[in-house]
Amino acid sequence: MGHDTEARIVDVDPLSVDLPAAIVQMTELIDRIPAPAEAAPVVERLARWAAAPQRATVGETLDAISALLLVEGLGRAAIGPLQAARGPAAWADGRLTVAVATVFRPLLVDLVARWTLPTAPAAVFRHLGAETTADQARLCVAYAAGCLLPTAPQIRSLLTGFFGAGAGAAIVAQAQTQATAELDSALFTLVVLCRLLRVLPEAAGGAEAPLVALMAPGPAGLVRLFACECLCLVRSQSDCGRAQLVATLQLDAETVARARAWLVRGEQRFVEEAAAQMVAQNKAALERGLWQAAPGARRDWVDEAALSPCVVCVSGVLLHAHEAAAVDGDLVMTPTVARNVRAMALAASRSEPVLLQGAVGCGKTSLVEWMARRTGNELVTVHLSGSMDAKVLVGSYVTTQRAGDFEWRAGLLTTAVAEGRWMLIENIDLAPPDVIQTLLPLVESHTLFVASRGESIAAHARFRLFATLSAHGRARRAAGGLLGSSTWTRLEMDPLDAEFPQIIAGVFPPLAADAEALARAFGRVAEILHSGAG
Repeated sequence: MGHDTEARIVDVDPLSVDLPAAIVQMTELIDRIPAPAEAAPVVERLARWAAAPQRATVGETLDAISALLLVEGLGRAAIGPLQAARGPAAWADGRLTVAVATVFRPLLVDLVARWTLPTAPAAVFRHLGAETTADQARLCVAYAAGCLLPTAPQIRSLLTGFFGAGAGAAIVAQAQTQATAELDSALFTLVVLCRLLRVLPEAAGGAEAPLVALMAPGPAGLVRLFACECLCLVRSQSDCGRAQLVATLQLDAETVARARAWLVRGEQRFVEEAAAQMVAQNKAALERGLWQAAPGARRDWVDEAALSPCVVCVSGVLLHAHEAAAVDGDLVMTPTVARNVRAMALAASRSEPVLLQGAVGCGKTSLVEWMARRTGNELVTVHLSGSMDAKVLVGSYVTTQRAGDFEWRAGLLTTAVAEGRWMLIENIDLAPPDVIQTLLPLVESHTLFVASRGESIAAHARFRLFATLSAHGRARRAAGGLLGSSTWTRLEMDPLDAEFPQIIAGVFPPLAADAEALARAFGRVAEILHSGAG
């Protein structure tokens, strides 16, 4: 989703959603959309709940809405694309999936997280009244992911975890099985994979070899062509390389051009329409009071207890959490701290690098450490200096116990990028030139280049990069190119002087009565130290 679209969408508090009213609006939208038969009983159950809502069943209701995001993929997989319509637009536009997602956009991270729980997919598909195999469930999730990811980057890490090693190969294997007897289903499976690979290349695991096999003479021409399109995405082929690969299929030029135009232009049109629908729904929901702009008044329907176990709500932002996530409570939420936490959580949800700028002691490091604990992510901290060698971050070859032998030892940054840890770089304005050259591609393209090994490492979906910059006048010209990158989300942190009494009372409750006096004393000592240093 482009930055212009994001700018027109008001941030909302997910716990402010009026769940019964939102379900009513969703049913109104679905009545105007062609939907598979499997959707009808789910919509009817949700409508009955909305007419007589009960707090005790909110969790099951969210499960049913989560299942409804997948039902379109199940229906299309069952009937096949060419039987569904003689033109591709009617079955490939994902209108039902997008409609449900836009109505429940504030809760989308939680709804998608329910697909990834250990009990999924059985628990999710139970709401559809359908017995599904693991292959069918995977295809339905792939269908929904391809529809949602272009306008919902915040669900990326959840889906990357779902499509583990070998997921791409498993989807291609389905197409191979279907290619001989179920042509329509084979085409549907390959189009779903193609759409998924465009937005989530990490899902390609193991797909290259079976795609090459599917391109061999034997299957129908369109099956071979769509397999070729998927292979080009797996290999990140240039336009020239793609044309050469398609030429080896020896297919009719007009058929190739028509299919290619549909794949590219149809997808562009879909993304544009989905983004426009999201903006319109955001405005309509605010006007109708279905949810509140953050920070908003929370309603009684959705609370943190009703959320998926792998999701936490951080200042009104839903984030993917892990088993090691710590409970809230060790950060005093003053108005300034709450604003900073929310801004940082929004950036983290979109995988954007965050540059925290502020005076010494304003809580930059503490904020990142707290966020890592709150989401259960391992945090690696590096303090930069002018003498820092990039090898500490990237890695180097070191000697072994055997004379003359060397082995590669990955650096802190390389390990964090590959394994999905969070990285905090302190005093980034002190970064020497070789460190800047190492960090800049990672900031701009989420790829780390290891020159000594001729290797490029795509950042893990859970990897996050944070950096601190002190605002006390220190020269920043050396890191100007890195700090000037437009891809940073800059977080200006105001001093907490006026809120020291509240912080003291929150951290040390027995001292609450003397918090004002202690804050004044601290301020006076700080002034003396500052004047002495000058």
